[in-house]
This record gives sequence, C-alpha cells and structure tokens, in this order.
Amino acid sequence: MPSSQQSSQVKALEPIYQKYLNLAKFLLEPFVEVPEKIAIDCESIPSQNKLWIRLAFGEQDQENLHGSMEKSIQAVRHVLETTGKIDGTNVCLDIFGYSLNAKSETSAPSTSPEKGVPSRRRKRSRSSAVTPPKPTIKPKLQSE
Repeated sequence: MPSSQQSSQVKALEPIYQKYLNLAKFLLEPFVEVPEKIAIDCESIPSQNKLWIRLAFGEQDQENLHGSMEKSIQAVRHVLETTGKIDGTNVCLDIFGYSLNAKSETSAPSTSPEKGVPSRRRKRSRSSAVTPPKPTIKPKLQSE
C-alpha cells in the first residue's frame, strides 16, 4: 500500500499528466485519418518528475508513421519535451510501431558502434590538416 506522502504526490501531478495527454492528442489529431483510433496511455515516476506518454494509432495511420507523419511526430515530441522542461518534468513520447532510428538503420549499412550513427566522415590527422600548395597557372600557348 503506498504511503500517504507518495499518493499525495501522484494526486498533485495528475492535472499535469492530463495537460500533456491533451496536448499530445491535440497536436497529433490533424495528422491522422481516424483520430478516434488514437490510444493514449501514461506512466509516471513522480519522485523523478518523469512522464512517459505512449500512443498507438489505427492500422491506416500506422502505415504513415515513417512517411508523411515522421517530421510531425518529431515536432510533437520536441514540443512535449520543451513544455516539460518549463514545468520541470521530463516528458517522453513513445509511439507504438515507431522508432526514431528505424529509417537510419535500414538505409545506412555501416554504423559506428558507439551511437548507431552512420560513419561517413574520415577523421583527419594533424598532418593532413595542412592545406596543399596552390597550383600555378601556366599561360596558354598561342598557335600560329
């Protein structure tokens, strides 16, 4: 059974939870074909001021997650995180069937082991950082 102090923290944060749930739904509804099929769940750790919002879409909208909705989802995630910082709450948005890195994992065969980020750049050594000499321009030969 939770202590009275712990239950009072949960009750004090419930309006904040509802605010984030409403904000997430408000921001995502225009991008889905069937807004009634959006399922929202919320999990929190009041002692750490953490809030996880989990969303699931209907089958029609699930297909669009990595296409037309991808940037919109990232923008909604950013809005929720920024709003959470203002309130002192760490807000995470998880969407069933959607991963931020799914696109880069399928399109980039070589990834760096530390971060899973495509390794496209070569590291320069100090000796290669020196600029090479400029080429000299020779005058054109005139034909007679």
